[in-house]
Amino acid sequence: MASFLLEQLSTKVAVDDAIRGTKDRVLVLRFGRASDT
Repeated sequence: MASFLLEQLSTKVAVDDAIRGTKDRVLVLRFGRASDT
């Protein structure tokens, strides 16, 4: 089940861009599979 609020980042570059592009916001990273609860 995909989240409506959290973007799924599937590559290292996407994760790096999310971290570097977040200065005035809170960044939440969750590692695991979409089927994990």
